[in-house]
Amino acid sequence: MAARRKSNDPAEKPRLGKGERTRADVRAAVLALMNERPLADILLDDILLRSGKTVGSFYFHYKSKEAVIEEVADELIGGIYAVDAIDQDAGGHDARQMLQVFVERLCDGFARQPLASRQAVWLINTSPRLNAAWQQYRTNYIDALLRRLVQPEADEAAETANRLAVQFTIFGIERTLEVSMLANDEELRLIGRRPRILQKAVLEIAIATLTARGLLHRRQE
Repeated sequence: MAARRKSNDPAEKPRLGKGERTRADVRAAVLALMNERPLADILLDDILLRSGKTVGSFYFHYKSKEAVIEEVADELIGGIYAVDAIDQDAGGHDARQMLQVFVERLCDGFARQPLASRQAVWLINTSPRLNAAWQQYRTNYIDALLRRLVQPEADEAAETANRLAVQFTIFGIERTLEVSMLANDEELRLIGRRPRILQKAVLEIAIATLTARGLLHRRQE
C-alpha cells in the first residue's frame, strides 16, 4: 500500500515569507477560480477579491494575470510528475509501485481539481513554455521508471524498444485522462467524485502492457 501522499495544492506551503505568502495566496485564488469558470472569465478583479491582495501587490509579484495562471498550471502538472515525491510515496525502487503512485497522483489530481486540470491541459497544448516544461517533467519520470523496470537485454535496440514501450504506456494513461476531460462541466464533476474506477482501469492496462513486454514481473498468485 502506498504511503499517504502530500498534497499538490499550491496554497499548501507552510512557513512562507511575506512575499512567498502573497504569491501563494494569489495562486490559491487563481486555482479556485479555475475550478469555477473558463480562463477567459477570470478577471484581475476576481483574483484580487479572492486573494485579498491589492493591485500594487499583485503587479509587484506578477507581470500579468496570464503569468500567474500559467504558474498555477505548471504547479498542477509538475506536482503530478515529481519524481522525488513519487519515489518517496512508492517507498523504494519498485517499478510497479512507482507506476501505481503515478496513476494515483494523476487521477487524484484530476478528482480534486477537475475543471482546473482540464484548463491546465489546454494551456499545456497552447503554451510553448508550458509544453516544454511538461515534456521535461514526463521525460524525468519515464527515465526514473525505466531505471526500475526489468531490462534483461542491454543492447541499444532493446533499450530503445523498452523506452518506446514505456513512453506509449504513459501516453496512453495521459490520453485516457484527457478524453475524460472532454465531458461537460457537470459530467466532469461526477467523474471526479469517483476517481478510483478510472484509476483501477488505467493502472490495469498500464501494468498489462509493461508485463507483456517483459518489463514488469508477473505477480505470483
